[in-house]
Amino acid sequence: MPSGSKRYRAAADALLFLLAAGTAAVFLSAGDVAWRINSFKLFTFSLSTLAAAGVYAIAAVRPAEIRPHHYRIPVPYAVFLAYSALTLAWASGAYRAGLYIAEMALILVFMLLLTRALRERGIRRVFDYLSALTALLSLIGLAEYFGLIDFQSGLGHGRRMISTFGNPNYFTGLLVLLVPAAAAAFFGALPGRVSVLHAGSFILGTVSLAFAQTRGAWIGTFAGLAIFAVLALPALRPFRRLREMDGETKERLLRYLLITAGVLIITLALVVIIRPDVIARALTLDPTNRSIEAIAGTRVPIYRGAVSAWLADGFFEMLFGHGSGTFMPLMQVHTPPDFRLVSTERGVTHAHNEYLEILVEQGIFGLILWLGVVGIAVGNGILALGGTGTNRERKLYAAVLIGMIAGALVHGMVGLALRTVSVRIAFYGSIVMLGMNRDS
Repeated sequence: MPSGSKRYRAAADALLFLLAAGTAAVFLSAGDVAWRINSFKLFTFSLSTLAAAGVYAIAAVRPAEIRPHHYRIPVPYAVFLAYSALTLAWASGAYRAGLYIAEMALILVFMLLLTRALRERGIRRVFDYLSALTALLSLIGLAEYFGLIDFQSGLGHGRRMISTFGNPNYFTGLLVLLVPAAAAAFFGALPGRVSVLHAGSFILGTVSLAFAQTRGAWIGTFAGLAIFAVLALPALRPFRRLREMDGETKERLLRYLLITAGVLIITLALVVIIRPDVIARALTLDPTNRSIEAIAGTRVPIYRGAVSAWLADGFFEMLFGHGSGTFMPLMQVHTPPDFRLVSTERGVTHAHNEYLEILVEQGIFGLILWLGVVGIAVGNGILALGGTGTNRERKLYAAVLIGMIAGALVHGMVGLALRTVSVRIAFYGSIVMLGMNRDS
């Protein structure tokens, strides 16, 4: 899509619109997160992705315009996808492998199309979309939480917020990515008036995180925001930029920052007043608090059982895994007896740890492939931060994308949100944006 061509820019805009419509349908439709069960999620995402592919084909992009470095992220992902499908085939049969390929191939097509659109139009519009999505999901969750609407037959009304998701852990798995994205949209729009809207999205997302009461997501979001701040401060040199501003602009910027900070503090104070159990749950993360022993008591036996399953059958399984989809039946054999004493769960359905589950099912080789996709993107982002020719906006988005991905990886140590459709789309979309950031 050559720069300056109205035709290709229009095609890129159409791509972004269709991809946004498809992902919004996945994020906003209520029901089970597994899209084999929820046909509406599968249908809308498939339709929008294929429509975007049609727009891309009609745009008649010449093969000479497609260079290998454009696909530095989708190609390694395709290798990981092929390997995952292969391990599923030997574990569960070719039919299930075919279903898996069909589902994950949609995300691969989505990544390729997003790559082409970002090449032409940049990623600022995507962050505007993510910020708006944060506000919309949070407002739906809050309205259902306080009984104003009944979006999921009463599931969202009560102790923990779920928004359009069937489980608070899945909702917060997405917020781990969205809250830092809203923060970046806010800082990217300063000192313009649009920044007020992004500030509202950030505050709503933070409140939703508090009401959802998912401790792993709290840690992941905090880690993502902290990494964003640490990387952005030296790269963007905000204090030098502040000194260079004229008096009126400086006054407006400081006013927006102070108002946002004040509203956030007051809002979180109201959350604590309305739901003091949020603080009680946060205190369980204190290592000196004895309640953390109860948390470890339900997790550590699962981790021990997963390691036992990985080591059970010899060197080949350690290297290449037991096959995708085998974790749950393996854990019926390898769950330690002490797990029954500390948990009411009938069985272990997942590892509460993304890395251990990949290790059991796909072995060391599969884990290296998956981390390789992430590592290529993060390495590209670090190069963008240090590049002398990289402008301020790209450095800002590189810093936050690294923070978003790192936050999701931290959350993955204690959860399995990356296995859900919505979080997976957002996670791999973030990886594509980071991979394209130097070239967009």
